[in-house]
Amino acid sequence: MLFLAGTIWGRDSCKQSRMQVIHAEASDFTPVDTADCARTSPSRQTEAEKSVMHITDRTFIVTGGSSGLGLATCENLHSQGGYVAILDLNHESGEEAVTRLGSDRCIFFECDVSDSDSITTALKATSDWVGKTGKPIWGIVSAAGVGNPGKVL
Repeated sequence: MLFLAGTIWGRDSCKQSRMQVIHAEASDFTPVDTADCARTSPSRQTEAEKSVMHITDRTFIVTGGSSGLGLATCENLHSQGGYVAILDLNHESGEEAVTRLGSDRCIFFECDVSDSDSITTALKATSDWVGKTGKPIWGIVSAAGVGNPGKVL
């Protein structure tokens, strides 16, 4: 079983600054170090600093990132200098997204968000990639849709 604990919107505001990925059978993931959070405490930031999320050289995990709103989010994060890990079920569109964005700061992992084993595998691979790039995980965007398309009246 997989648990995500803490904030998913990033550490810049430091309101709740710790994000951990924990696997029930194994602790393969290292919590994000937030020791620098005191330096950027909201009480010490100007109003302009509070409204800006720093994206450059930070990693974002985007589920459903190979199409639609998820892809648009990946494009935006990447255009601002962020590193993007795309987790999606569709291998073809995922690889196409990486080609489109460039593999220097983007990677694709096939992942079915309705299957905990698939999520665990993708997050382990993402963790390895983050270790190689040295760019900390700053946020998770959940844009994957689970369900069947249908007409809504």
